Amino acid sequence: MTTNTIEKNFFLTPHFSLKEMTASATANQLHIINCPNATQIARLKALCEHVLEPLRQHFGAIRITSGFRSERLNDAAIKATDAIIAIWRWILPSTIEILNELDNKGGKV
Repeated sequence: MTTNTIEKNFFLTPHFSLKEMTASATANQLHIINCPNATQIARLKALCEHVLEPLRQHFGAIRITSGFRSERLNDAAIKATDAIIAIWRWILPSTIEILNELDNKGGKV
């Protein structure tokens, strides 16, 4: 297995594939390669064996939405989150002010 591709049929454990653990819409959108190295793959395998498989056995099927992020992908995700927070810091005070005004007027503008 190379570090630039994820083998579709490579399973870390019976129910969790490496492809599933590295899938990322953000990586696809930003054309970021999200492939773990050998050490990271070993850690993902341990996570699947010792945490995720027991959870699946106890609760049934579970869905992984973010199993691994490369450093570059993580940096991109943090920047996106920071941008969202900045927008909410600008919007939220105005929204609270409008809601308070509506409340003071009995719900009428």
